[in-house]
Amino acid sequence: MAIFSRFKIPDVYVYTDGSCNNEGQGGWAAVILHNNSVIEICGSEDNTTNNRMELTAVLEALKRIDEDVNIILYSDSQYVVKGTENVFDWRKANWVTKSSGPVKNKELWQQFVNLVSCKNNFKAVWVRGHNDVLYNERCDVLAKKERDKLIKTKTKIKLRGKEYAYA
Repeated sequence: MAIFSRFKIPDVYVYTDGSCNNEGQGGWAAVILHNNSVIEICGSEDNTTNNRMELTAVLEALKRIDEDVNIILYSDSQYVVKGTENVFDWRKANWVTKSSGPVKNKELWQQFVNLVSCKNNFKAVWVRGHNDVLYNERCDVLAKKERDKLIKTKTKIKLRGKEYAYA
């Protein structure tokens, strides 16, 4: 598998996005373009972060793509794009960053390594968010919709000055 080498014409284009509010309800989405098909996938997670949702979108897309294909990923997340550039160095350094700190979301990055290692060629490209990139905008809408569905499933009540949430 080649990563960030001279890139071949992609077989698959992937756009991803994640969304999370301050209470930790998040959504993720991906649009996969392959063989003249457009496939949309999305989901949500509670007690999460925006970076986890951004990376989850990538992982869920990679799980749905066959081996031995050339993939180009478009993301508006610098965290994702820069992470894909550094992940193999982190792995060699026993999941420690150049600044000697532990890699955040290590378990997700380990999944990324496993998933991308069986692909033929992979490249991540940063796109500016909210800048009229059609499928990036679509992912943004889907991720926020998933996040908002999760928020609506929770009901909050106040008892004796404390707020409680239940599904």
